Amino acid sequence: CILESASSAQSIDVDLLNLLASQISVGIRNATLYSESLRREAHRQALLKKVLSSQEEERKRLARELHDDAGQMLTGLLMGLDGIAMSIPERPAAALRQVERMRALSEEMLGNLRSMVLALRPPVLDDIGLVPAIERYAETAIRQRGIEFEIDSSLGADRLAPDWEVAIFRIVQEALNNIRHHSKATEAVVTLKFAPRSLGITVRDNGRGFALNEMIGNLAAEGKLGLIGMQQRAKLLDGTYDIRSQPGEGTLVSVKITD
Repeated sequence: CILESASSAQSIDVDLLNLLASQISVGIRNATLYSESLRREAHRQALLKKVLSSQEEERKRLARELHDDAGQMLTGLLMGLDGIAMSIPERPAAALRQVERMRALSEEMLGNLRSMVLALRPPVLDDIGLVPAIERYAETAIRQRGIEFEIDSSLGADRLAPDWEVAIFRIVQEALNNIRHHSKATEAVVTLKFAPRSLGITVRDNGRGFALNEMIGNLAAEGKLGLIGMQQRAKLLDGTYDIRSQPGEGTLVSVKITD
């Protein structure tokens, strides 16, 4: 009986050891998979950050070249046309009309060029900060299209880290672009709420809105790729992104970042 009891105990011990070994194996495998998942996510985030950084550098370069080269050329052309208009003997009507047409065209080209520079990389973002850059962009993208615009910010004269300012500006910029192109809104409000360890961004409009379920099912449709960009930029800041909308009730885009 003693031998049988010992044998039974040994069998139980072996079964227990096998069970523990199996659980340890599963635990190791799960830990390995989790570690690999974290590594892949970190790599994906690093790659995405590098791509977005490269895009910003290219935007900055293009904006600088457009401003320095084409902008100066058009400004010189305008000054030259003014000089021609003043020097025409007795200001013949036909020549004067031609000069005026060239001047109007040059002014239109210069205005379009400034809008392109502003969209690519507003110089004011680097020079004096986030809130003035949003104001300047909204003036062209929103107010000149007949949409009332308001910005409510608690940042004051403080500056954020350059990467943060760029990411936040692009989020707001894309939201304003969507309002301009798709919302048929008459009002838009941007709110920036800063606290010692958190940042909240909202962009609200009173436009026609849309059905979220249909939008989510077709993010590649017209006007929806920007939503992906906003979401990715918010994620790079370790933030959460949310969008709320219903047909006829406007749209609210919100991003929250906590330290």
